[in-house]
Amino acid sequence: MTGVLHHVRAGVVLLGSAATLYVTAPLLLGLAIVPAGLRSYQLYSGDTNGWLELLVELLRVALVVAMVAVGRRWRGVAGQPWRQVRADVARAYRAGWFGILVQLGVVTLAALAVGAVVGAVVTESSVREVLGALGADSAPARRAADAVTFAVKNVVVIPVYLAALLIASGAVPVERPAARAGAAG
Repeated sequence: MTGVLHHVRAGVVLLGSAATLYVTAPLLLGLAIVPAGLRSYQLYSGDTNGWLELLVELLRVALVVAMVAVGRRWRGVAGQPWRQVRADVARAYRAGWFGILVQLGVVTLAALAVGAVVGAVVTESSVREVLGALGADSAPARRAADAVTFAVKNVVVIPVYLAALLIASGAVPVERPAARAGAAG
């Protein structure tokens, strides 16, 4: 049981590390805001254009690559040691896939909690009230609520979850406080 609790605590630390990686890198924030805006536009307008969907998915791939590059402090991604990333991921899973699963379970629970809170706050009636207060037409309140909900999930939940997955799997190394202190001394 103490082993599981250790991994649960590590999951909380993982969540903090993932959030820190994401919110301290303007490039990552920018790469997440664009697909979030596109998704919100799609939901609000009902636009099911396949090209927008393709663009959103390509931006997700760019976000993952950028997370690896930022997390590893690369100056660029061309010609970088991707073999080392693969080796680090393989080593992480050989060393403790159970711990990785428990830690990602903690992150998943946090993501679900954020989703539930956003869903409870951003309702059709709350959006209708805001639109009414702004003097806007409240007819598309359901679509607006969906668009806002998905914007929050696409700007916050998905990128932090991706960062957690990359950190837990070893694709993005995390500096431990003790490692920094030892390197400084």
